[in-house]
Amino acid sequence: TKTLDLSSGFAYDDRLQSLGVSRDLWFQFTSEIIRTSKLTFKEDYAAWTAGVTTGTLSLPLLLPFGPMVGYWTGRKVHRQTVASKVQEKLVGEGDIRSILQTYNSMHFHEKGFQAWLELP
Repeated sequence: TKTLDLSSGFAYDDRLQSLGVSRDLWFQFTSEIIRTSKLTFKEDYAAWTAGVTTGTLSLPLLLPFGPMVGYWTGRKVHRQTVASKVQEKLVGEGDIRSILQTYNSMHFHEKGFQAWLELP
């Protein structure tokens, strides 16, 4: 990905062009991966609520730092939730695994490479 956040997308590398993968095909492939890995509104709300709650509870002890602690906790919980969702969709008959298999068999294998997704 372009950053640690999966939603930042996957950069189009010049090596892809030399393999015959168009920017449009790469954009379509990566957009499907990103769309499938996004949290639902409920999941997103729950992840961020954990941070806000932590910040609120720590406010009396860390008066000036409460909101900052809440934000960082929420961010960490949010990232962990996304990672768990992606991991779940990579195994078995998961949606991300299906996308990878489809693009590998229909587009990438014939061009001499294979795409996969690894979590940090």
